[in-house]
Amino acid sequence: MGLEIADRTLFALHDRVFRRLLATSVSGYVDQLDEYIRYTRMEKTIVLKTWQTLQAYRATVPMLASLLYCELFCLNIEVALTILHSRPAKEYIRR
Repeated sequence: MGLEIADRTLFALHDRVFRRLLATSVSGYVDQLDEYIRYTRMEKTIVLKTWQTLQAYRATVPMLASLLYCELFCLNIEVALTILHSRPAKEYIRR
């Protein structure tokens, strides 16, 4: 019973986070991705190129999400990546 409950709980939480992301503005995606780039402490252009090339974010969509929601999420990510790519490079603090 424990594994089944844990599975259902994780499934529900994943869906909830995904739905929150769908309700987030593109500027919210830009802010979150910008923060992620700072967190990685890697060169911005490398992170952006990796995200654009691999598109691993497509694998984060819940399995039962509609195709429309999947496409909306991916489009929001792609637009945010394009915006970040067009911005001048910030200096990211290396700690």
